[in-house]
Amino acid sequence: FVIDYFDLGDKEKQPLKGMAYSFQKLAYLIKSAASNKQVLVLEDPASGLEESQWLCFLDFIQMQQRRGFLRHIFMSNHHPTAMRHIGHNRIYLEDGLIYIDEEINSKKVSHF
Repeated sequence: FVIDYFDLGDKEKQPLKGMAYSFQKLAYLIKSAASNKQVLVLEDPASGLEESQWLCFLDFIQMQQRRGFLRHIFMSNHHPTAMRHIGHNRIYLEDGLIYIDEEINSKKVSHF
């Protein structure tokens, strides 16, 4: 199912070691997102991926969420496409403070 979804049939038998970095990274991202867990933690996952791979991965995450998995995703990200595709609450770190982005046009400082 996952191999067909990402159109990786021609790469199924190839060792990861011989693939381009973008395919290696995509394979590890797919493995983590397809494991039917409730929590997914990703550190700048778009880095090193082609745009089409990244968009396909974001769609896969949304599909997994509709299936009842990946209910909580913690992602550090510098890629604006992710913010548009995934329902989210944004948290910003700036000058050592944590800001929660809400619908209002001001920053709200959170103290822990």
